[in-house]
Amino acid sequence: MFGQKQIDSIVQRIKKQAEGGNGFREGENRTRRPVPQQETDEMSKESVERIWNEVKYLRQEVEFLKKIDQGPKKGKGR
Repeated sequence: MFGQKQIDSIVQRIKKQAEGGNGFREGENRTRRPVPQQETDEMSKESVERIWNEVKYLRQEVEFLKKIDQGPKKGKGR
């Protein structure tokens, strides 16, 4: 549950908001600047390209690790 310090802090915030006359709000500044649609499209294309390159790299790395794991084994007891 809540500790005494958290409860006191909540009470102080409620009092401060009540005295402010602007009504109550949840949390601090919750408004965000909308991102223009053009920037979103460009960012998504760059993100997809970056992710695709990473996927290709990781596939190559997995194949390399498979080859290392399947390499020549020394001794028959293993």
